[in-house]
Amino acid sequence: MQSAQLFGPARVFAVDRVDYRLALAAELGAEPVDLDQGDPAEQLSRLTGGRSPDVVLECVGHETPFTQAIQAVRAGGAVSSVGVYVENTMGFPAREAFFKDLSLKMGICNARNYIAPLLPLVRAGKLRPLAGSGEERIAALSDLPTFKELGHEVEFYLWAGLFAPARTPALVLEKLRDAVRLAVEDPDFMASMATMETPVAYLDAPDFQVFLDKHAARLHETVKQTVLAAASREGPRKSPQGVPRLMLRNEERR
Repeated sequence: MQSAQLFGPARVFAVDRVDYRLALAAELGAEPVDLDQGDPAEQLSRLTGGRSPDVVLECVGHETPFTQAIQAVRAGGAVSSVGVYVENTMGFPAREAFFKDLSLKMGICNARNYIAPLLPLVRAGKLRPLAGSGEERIAALSDLPTFKELGHEVEFYLWAGLFAPARTPALVLEKLRDAVRLAVEDPDFMASMATMETPVAYLDAPDFQVFLDKHAARLHETVKQTVLAAASREGPRKSPQGVPRLMLRNEERR
């Protein structure tokens, strides 16, 4: 919402069904539109006097909101899909998009391209970040607290690892590890990461294995708690032991 305001729109709408997110959107200058109050395309059309929005951003990465975005935008408008999709294919309302003469853009955000101009806007007070998702504060924004400091058990960051087949010869593994270490220590690479305010935390094989085991255990517990919470709300069929069948199948594969 804050970034959208930089382009000078007359109005910004935020479509969601979660109360606290709608309230936060309103705090950040958007007009909240509750999905549970009716079809979003109809609500947006009514709120704009029948015109509908000029531009719609789809930020979820799923067939339903993607379709809703195309239905909600005005004829001749633009839809930008920035949500991350996990499906290989999905339904596409091609006929409606065609006769609306829409412009459609989608793809991975070029973080390196945008982080440099965004940080000065944060420092100037034109953008207000809420919290950092990493384990530690962002060096360039030392006054910005982490989610954990605000009392939320949230920790999220991107990591990448290089894996090899289990029977890879030790000499090959050693050469691969040396090559990766040299690449990470390359001055050009380090300078590129610094431009994006992205700290590099290289871990060699033994330390990376410790990190990976910890991450996997935490992810497993998160998925387990998520499934149990969903089961308590929706009341799915349970096994005799009282554990959702989905979780039993996952456990049996381990």
